[in-house]
Amino acid sequence: MRKLQSQFSIKQVIITPIVLILVVIFLCSILTFTALEMTKDGTSLHKTLIWVVLPFILLLIWTIRYYLKTFKRYTFLNKGFEVVNVFGKEFHSWKTVKQISVIENSYEKILGQYLKEDLLSIQLRDGKLLNMYSKYYKNMPEIRRYFNAMSELEIINAYTNSSNTVHQPFKKKTYKGSFICSFNGIMALFLIALCGLMLLTKWSSMTLIGFIFLLGLPIFILSVFGFQSYYFQLNQKFLVIRNQLFIHLKHQIDLEKVNVIYFEQKFKKESSIRIINDDYSMVSFQSSTLKNKQWKSLIITLKERGIQVVDELFYEYNE
Repeated sequence: MRKLQSQFSIKQVIITPIVLILVVIFLCSILTFTALEMTKDGTSLHKTLIWVVLPFILLLIWTIRYYLKTFKRYTFLNKGFEVVNVFGKEFHSWKTVKQISVIENSYEKILGQYLKEDLLSIQLRDGKLLNMYSKYYKNMPEIRRYFNAMSELEIINAYTNSSNTVHQPFKKKTYKGSFICSFNGIMALFLIALCGLMLLTKWSSMTLIGFIFLLGLPIFILSVFGFQSYYFQLNQKFLVIRNQLFIHLKHQIDLEKVNVIYFEQKFKKESSIRIINDDYSMVSFQSSTLKNKQWKSLIITLKERGIQVVDELFYEYNE
């Protein structure tokens, strides 16, 4: 058995934590300077905004501790595997492993909220679970292939594609809702109209910063909503994903190379489809425009096509 070491995602492990920490530090600095300015007129420090800084300091401490605890490096060896973070190192023999779930969904708790995430789960015989969230490791597909090839351990939820199965042909089907009639579309139109009205009424006294804000806000909102506005076209060989706002975006998924497709909804997010290929590479798309009956129709058609589907939207179509 060859040695394999997990590799951290630069975006999730370096860029995101640093940006978040810098934002919290910036807010603390602004509030502290404001509180100190208020003391110049004789106001006692404890009567200023200094108390507002405390929650941000606690948030900063929690954030740093959370990331240091969460980010673990895994090294898989012949006799077992090693888990290392800043708080210490531990080694587990393969004999202590009960089973490994190659593809799993579980909840990651962040600030008291639970967000469903994709992961690889290692269950030890003493009941302990070691969860490797895929977003933190850029070589997760390689790690999944590594475990899927192991015959010495009990491997579950590995999924294999059914490309050799013969299927009845069917006509091309499109699953598409209306962006304008969706909640996101109505909100976007309202914000565009509001910003446009403010530009017209305040044009003579508009500052450059105000102009940039009123022009940039609708663009930003449309960009965010745009990445939640995918729709799907299905034919005998491919699942084609297109975007209603960014019409140049197109993703073509070869159904012969698909291991499993998850239909899911993360905390306070739009319904989404997550596609895991036979090499364990993964792509995910959100759609705020599809109605429930369209999601259900897409799930049923994919299952008839022989694609393995995990339904975590309605929990009606799991085998």
